[in-house]
Amino acid sequence: MAMDLMRKEDGKHWTCTKALWEYILESAEKGGYKPQGTSQYDFDTGEPDDSWDSSDYVSKSGQFVHDEDAKNMGESLDKFMTKHQPTGTEKEIILSFVQWVRICKEGDEDKPYYPGFDIW
Repeated sequence: MAMDLMRKEDGKHWTCTKALWEYILESAEKGGYKPQGTSQYDFDTGEPDDSWDSSDYVSKSGQFVHDEDAKNMGESLDKFMTKHQPTGTEKEIILSFVQWVRICKEGDEDKPYYPGFDIW
């Protein structure tokens, strides 16, 4: 089962398997990530869905990961990479995700930012 993530800012997609997405989340937590929770909006009204389980990062329901949460995830993955030094597929998938979630504008490489993203 594929996880399709879509950045809010530019609609750029990033895809991986559910198992690799769960590995990314676990690795981020090992790097100090504390999930802030996702949000879900009613597709008809655009209003927040108060019954949404904010701990859900895997159901592919179009839930939204907010900017600050995406930043914490990316920075925690950097810490995980430094401390645990994964290799092979694990290293490649983490690097791929971090490069996707972190945006550096030309000339402002020292000021990256992390737009939020949807999980589909």
